[in-house]
Amino acid sequence: MKEQPFEFEVNECFVVEGVGLVLSGIVKSGIAKLNDNCLLGPDKTKNFKAVQIKSIHLSRSACDIAIAGDLACLNVKSSKAN
Repeated sequence: MKEQPFEFEVNECFVVEGVGLVLSGIVKSGIAKLNDNCLLGPDKTKNFKAVQIKSIHLSRSACDIAIAGDLACLNVKSSKAN
């Protein structure tokens, strides 16, 4: 599953003051790395938004990657990549 494209199933979203948007969920496939660009969605209008992973936490500890099967929190920000 690590060889497949990154897919993250969001269970909860938080807006943390001074941090921004934090997504909590499970990595369904692939690998998430710091500064990776990915697509978030679909939203209510069935569109996706480009975001960049700014930080990753596993079990409340900061780390550089999350792999398939990990329960993770990702801090993301809007990305200029399309």
